[in-house]
Amino acid sequence: MSHPKHISLPATIGSNTSSSAWKTLNHPEIHVKDHKSFSITTPPATDLWRPNAEPKSDNFTVPYVYREIKANKFTSIAVTVNADWKTRYDQGGIAIIFPGPKPLKWVKTGIEVENGAPQYGIVGTYAFSDWGLSPIQPQNATTARFIVERSGSEMWVYVLNDAKNPDAGRYPLREVTWAFLEGRAGDDVVLQVRVYAGKPTYSAISSTTYSAISSTEGLEVNFSDLVIV
Repeated sequence: MSHPKHISLPATIGSNTSSSAWKTLNHPEIHVKDHKSFSITTPPATDLWRPNAEPKSDNFTVPYVYREIKANKFTSIAVTVNADWKTRYDQGGIAIIFPGPKPLKWVKTGIEVENGAPQYGIVGTYAFSDWGLSPIQPQNATTARFIVERSGSEMWVYVLNDAKNPDAGRYPLREVTWAFLEGRAGDDVVLQVRVYAGKPTYSAISSTTYSAISSTEGLEVNFSDLVIV
């Protein structure tokens, strides 16, 4: 893991003036595309995952950018995610990391490839990672807009019904009941609010045989209209 670096990204911070500058970890390859969008490129063998309750099982190798925000000031984060998703477990989206003794608690949501297609993916990690999927709409879409929102002591994860139309309504993907309990909403608690790209496997899909092949090709995940309030 690298030391954090400060960077400038196109994002709206709303009324939340208590957040830090953008920082990076795990050497993200970042391309700022315009005043509303940027991308993160990840190599293979990167993930954000904990398969069991042992702290040493933590896999925090995804490249990401993040802001530090006081928990009692955090309201929501929203971003549109897009990529040329190819390989099982290819992923990108939002992650919220809670401070505390290891093993850390965290929530991530975004697009993830499973069953040969992009899906809405949600992971809640308390003692270990609990993974859930929902079919992406419309089928085989490659773009979605996610919202992670605080509601009292809970955290809710939503996806917009239409990534390009904020008035189309939103669909709830997950309620995280433990998010701001056990002192995680205190005045001195600082969250890491992240966007990330991950590619756990080295496999790719052959354009001629459509079967899995070994590849060192990375994954570029595009982020746009990032808003933190």
